[in-house]
Amino acid sequence: MTKTNRSLEEIVSAVLQVAVEDVVDEATPETLKSWNSLNHVHVVLAIEEVFGVRFSAEEISSVRRIADFRRVLRKSGITS
Repeated sequence: MTKTNRSLEEIVSAVLQVAVEDVVDEATPETLKSWNSLNHVHVVLAIEEVFGVRFSAEEISSVRRIADFRRVLRKSGITS
């Protein structure tokens, strides 16, 4: 697992207050009950702060599962 992937999982786990083991690519707001619209914004803000990136409104709204956060980070040049 890359440092980026581990950091992303830790961020989501902390913000949503779920076990890091539950933060898998397929996880969605339906599978992580604390992932609501407000917490979605909190996750995005935390990711932007930790990785030093800014997401567009389109990128933010395109995230439907954890794998989408990974995709948006890769698009922003964060890969390691």
